[in-house]
Amino acid sequence: MAAKKHEKKAIQQEVWSPEQLAIMLHVSVRKIHEAISSEQLMAEKVGNNYAISQEAISEFLKMGNPFLK
Repeated sequence: MAAKKHEKKAIQQEVWSPEQLAIMLHVSVRKIHEAISSEQLMAEKVGNNYAISQEAISEFLKMGNPFLK
């Protein structure tokens, strides 16, 4: 039984809200929403909000923080 619980944890992917990502990157939530709208940052719509995967954030930041340009 314990092994199955461990497997579920490994499968779960960390996701962040636009608000959380804005805090991490020191930018406004509006900037995050603009990046999502322009498809620079991939996010999944969940209800009235977005879920941004760690993978999407990594891809977005590959060239550095685009908000610093």
